[in-house]
Amino acid sequence: MTEIAEVSEVPGPRIYDVLRSLADREYVETYEQDTLRARAHSPADVLDDLRGRADRFESAAEEIEERWEQPELESTKASRLAVESIRVVGKNT
Repeated sequence: MTEIAEVSEVPGPRIYDVLRSLADREYVETYEQDTLRARAHSPADVLDDLRGRADRFESAAEEIEERWEQPELESTKASRLAVESIRVVGKNT
C-alpha cells in the first residue's frame, strides 16, 4: 500500500479508504498477501463506466438548468387566468 500511496500522492492512512471505494465500484480488486494489495480491473471497463456516469451527470445538469430557466409559475398565462378566476369567484361569494 505504501507504493500505491506514494505514486498516487494519497496520504498513507487514507489509501485504504480510497481502495475500498474503488473496490466497491469494481474498479480494483483488493486481496491480502502479507499486506493489503490491489489489482486494477480492465481500464476499458472502468473508462466505460466513468463515461456512463459522466453522461448521466450531464443529463441531470441539463435538466436542472432547464428547470431553473423556466418562467416562474406566477408569470405564466395559465397562472394569471387562475388568479383572475379566484378574484371572480371571490367577488361572487
